[in-house]
Amino acid sequence: MFISNFDLDKLKEKMHKNRNNIERILIHEQPTDNTQIMCIAFKEGNRYPPIADYEIGSITFIVLEGKLKINTYDFSNKKKLDSKVICPKEIYKIPRKVFRETIAISKTDTIFVEIIEGSFNRENRVYME
Repeated sequence: MFISNFDLDKLKEKMHKNRNNIERILIHEQPTDNTQIMCIAFKEGNRYPPIADYEIGSITFIVLEGKLKINTYDFSNKKKLDSKVICPKEIYKIPRKVFRETIAISKTDTIFVEIIEGSFNRENRVYME
């Protein structure tokens, strides 16, 4: 699979047309037990509330355009662990079993690649209250 700048522009175009302020291209062909890879566009100011996966493995974020802020919180006591700003060409890897809050903080749209190592099961997704 090849994702060109044209494809990224189309991704942003689709994102602006939907109400979620988010759009993605699935790079993995089908859910596997090993890896899920997505190219995700976030509209300026978009936020994913804190989520975690009760799974082993890690999540890697690679920013292509814009800026992301990732806040992490302890899985057990929900106390804030860290806050990182990720700029283009930067990579950030965290364990899946921490809560992660993802926020687009640039004045333009943000495009990033998210790589989930390990299996994905919606039943093991946990939302921080």
